[in-house]
Amino acid sequence: MTLASPGPLGAPVAASALMSLNALAPGRIDFGISTGFTARRTMGVGPVRLADMRRYIEQVQRLIAGETVEPMQPSLEAEQQICALSDDTDQRGDRCRRR
Repeated sequence: MTLASPGPLGAPVAASALMSLNALAPGRIDFGISTGFTARRTMGVGPVRLADMRRYIEQVQRLIAGETVEPMQPSLEAEQQICALSDDTDQRGDRCRRR
């Protein structure tokens, strides 16, 4: 079983890992997913929003099916949480907006 939480590595990494494991053990791989509440709480951020989690699951499924997907853009809430952990700089290298 593989357990994942939507996070900075994204759906392509999860899909690739699942496909690699399935190549080693065909038909014996289960994919479990969670909001990452406990792990993310220890880092000082909240759980992944359900809407973001749905998009993540859909992207993993589509990638495994061999489809092309558009990269997920983090929600404003997720971007603010990333900024809080990354020395006040967002993913584009801009200074984080503080409220």
